[in-house]
Amino acid sequence: MREAVVISIGNELLNGFTINSNLRIISKELTLAGYKVRRGLVVRDDTSEIAWALGIGTEHDLVVTTGGLGPTFDDITSRSLAEFLGVPLEENSEARGYLDDWYRKIGLPFTQERLKMAMMPRGSEALRNPVGAAPGILTRFNDCTIISLPGVPAENDGIIHSIRSRLTVRGWVNLERVYSVPGALESKLADVVNRTMKQMDGKVYIKSHPMNSESGNPGVILQITASGSDRNTVEGDLVRTVELLRKLLNNKETKLDLFPIVEDGEPG
Repeated sequence: MREAVVISIGNELLNGFTINSNLRIISKELTLAGYKVRRGLVVRDDTSEIAWALGIGTEHDLVVTTGGLGPTFDDITSRSLAEFLGVPLEENSEARGYLDDWYRKIGLPFTQERLKMAMMPRGSEALRNPVGAAPGILTRFNDCTIISLPGVPAENDGIIHSIRSRLTVRGWVNLERVYSVPGALESKLADVVNRTMKQMDGKVYIKSHPMNSESGNPGVILQITASGSDRNTVEGDLVRTVELLRKLLNNKETKLDLFPIVEDGEPG
């Protein structure tokens, strides 16, 4: 399986001002695209910190950074990336075209500060931002692909959704089903989860998430994932897992059941 690292960049993430929602979205997209997200790193707007994270990330197949592509003085991701790659930072004509179009569309002048968002490491590909100004960046370092996205959540989401087909690992399927188990105690469910995974012989991974405290209105979310090269086989593993879980849950003692949760437009 191909591996990825997500790097979240921004002082606001580490001083508690901003919730790191981009990490969730990116990790979800990459997981469904067939990657194992090996690490999620969070660093400040600091060139040495960004270089440290890139050094770790580029040991894998894919790095996705988020944050630091805007027009302000502390948006330094492009410059830090160029320094890490050892190439000049220069105006990208494709990015300049995207920015010209955007500011003409919203009726604002194209200032020197806004031109900063067109500056990219030499040899980069600009990724059009469908909902905002700052283009994304796609470049490569040895055998690793590096994708840099803006930190504004709507823009981060817009770009990564627009390149979803390019991210997909060919010949590999990673599927997920999510269920709720109302009234269940996570500590009570642990044995059921362990027995199910053992009987499925490593073909699925089940992660439990408590909905509330066990002392009041308990409930558990079960996240079931399976991967493989054949979609029908993977889907069959998920079906068998759900059947087994239902059988183990619906006994004389517990009388619990699974209820599918709709997530990202797909039924659980």
